[in-house]
Amino acid sequence: MNAETKLPVLLVEANPTQSALLKLALNRIENLQVHHLAEGEEVIPFIQKNRPLMVIIDLFLPGVNGLHLVEQVKKLEIPRRPRIMVLSSLGYPVVVRQIAQIGVDDFLVKPVNTDVFVERVRKIIKEQVIGRSL
Repeated sequence: MNAETKLPVLLVEANPTQSALLKLALNRIENLQVHHLAEGEEVIPFIQKNRPLMVIIDLFLPGVNGLHLVEQVKKLEIPRRPRIMVLSSLGYPVVVRQIAQIGVDDFLVKPVNTDVFVERVRKIIKEQVIGRSL
């Protein structure tokens, strides 16, 4: 990968403070192009058009059920669907089970430790880049 290649990542977070914190953390990863959406309704069209490597989705978005949105992303019929990380302020066992049943790539309870967040995003991006080059 050359130095000018930017790897697209989509952050879906409605809370301005949380999105600012997460974008700052993501900026610690070289060669990422971070896109941000605050509205869940925009996610599917954005993914279809821009094909991000990874989507980071908060479960609590205005007007959209976050779990349903994750399921829609997983069902997209596009080459190489993006990897999915779910963020939630609820770490209750029932929520964790629902997320696990959907089959996301990672799950973090908010507030996130930004070092752990960055480490996990790096790992997922690396796996996705290697998979795309095969």
